[in-house]
Amino acid sequence: MNDVVPTDSARLVGDIAALLQRAVADHVFPGAVAAVAMDRDSVVIAAGHETYDHAAPATKAEALFDVASLTKVVATTTAITQLIESNALSLDDCAARFLPRLDQPGKNEITIRQLMTHTAGFPGPYEFYRFCHAREQLIEAIYAVDLIDRPGSRRLYDDISFMLLAFIVEKLTDTSFDRYCSQNIFTPLQMNDTCFRPQAGASQIIPTEVDPDRGGLLRGVVHDENAYVLGGVAGHAGLFSRASDLLRFACVMAGTTEAHAEILSDASIRRVRQREWRDHEGEYGLGWDRTRPHYMDAIDDDDAIGHTGFTGTSMVVSPHRQLAIILLSNRVHPKRSDPGAINAVRRELVQIVLRYWR
Repeated sequence: MNDVVPTDSARLVGDIAALLQRAVADHVFPGAVAAVAMDRDSVVIAAGHETYDHAAPATKAEALFDVASLTKVVATTTAITQLIESNALSLDDCAARFLPRLDQPGKNEITIRQLMTHTAGFPGPYEFYRFCHAREQLIEAIYAVDLIDRPGSRRLYDDISFMLLAFIVEKLTDTSFDRYCSQNIFTPLQMNDTCFRPQAGASQIIPTEVDPDRGGLLRGVVHDENAYVLGGVAGHAGLFSRASDLLRFACVMAGTTEAHAEILSDASIRRVRQREWRDHEGEYGLGWDRTRPHYMDAIDDDDAIGHTGFTGTSMVVSPHRQLAIILLSNRVHPKRSDPGAINAVRRELVQIVLRYWR
């Protein structure tokens, strides 16, 4: 490992705060929280307000955000990896072994590995919520959807695969997905505010989109419409968390804390970071992205991993640099915006952090 030096925390905080404040002024998002861990030092910076209303409360460092697809790596990938560790399943098991409703031509070939790498052959974003209005109805639709590729032939980022992975967790553990994650991931890591379906008043909950179809401003209600129909608990979205909680988790993945032993072995952490797929867009591990310059910028270490969330969130982890970077925002308020703007902020955040290392 290259030598690293402690950062000047005051200057780092100042540079990140300036970035977030510019983004607020440019209406990339009304508010955000960034968190950075370098080796065993960490900082958390908040900026902006809950909404663009001048009277809105300021965003606090401990604010709770809808983290959207960070659910896929923090909750679902971790849960499945734990079940692999316990020999309840393996990467090359067919998913139909655990979900008999997948025992259909083509779908019966889909493996756990393919679900975790988005290579199962399912279509990308699929608006089940437009014709499904109850959990069981949406579940029926998931099993009925046609594959668009032969399993293992192409990677297409999708949500269906991670919905199915959560169903597998529930089937193997005989408990709800949210309860399993709370007992086996969040509680052991003392991620005390991380949960599905947060209780009103438990903490500052940052609102997302104004959705007339769901009563207006969404606060503490999952932004993702499919997850909403599923009751707010799903394998692809639904998790709410704060920056300091996610930093605890990211430090586990970076190997800078002994807390990893509470949830995953060293071998399992290394395994999810290994390259499973490469294409013209980047490299991918199990659930995690590896090389994705559009939000990870210059971090291209062999063991670097990351993921983003549609609501304006991201996590970048570099074990080689003993570094973790979290960004939480509500860039979908009051309505979803061009993702190019939030990606530019994500990249610049990484650039700022890297300037404090040599």
